[in-house]
Amino acid sequence: MLSRRDVDEDVAMTEPKSERSADIFLPGGVGQGGGLMLKGERRKKRKKRKRAKKLVEQHPVRILVDYDLPVGVDRLSWDTDEVRRMIGEIA
Repeated sequence: MLSRRDVDEDVAMTEPKSERSADIFLPGGVGQGGGLMLKGERRKKRKKRKRAKKLVEQHPVRILVDYDLPVGVDRLSWDTDEVRRMIGEIA
């Protein structure tokens, strides 16, 4: 008769470790619906939050033009800081 250890060893030899660890379910936690979440999904969400936080912590820019630039709701979706730098409006 096979024991649980024998079965786990067989799985370990047939599946890469990354696939086995991705199948581990963890509780979602407060604010996430309380459902079950894969370990890999939680890691991706954490990285995404970290990237978003980093984007929010932008450095102040120096305006190089003598006209007012639209801000907030008046700013179009394509009107990013990168575009403004390429055009020469900000530094």
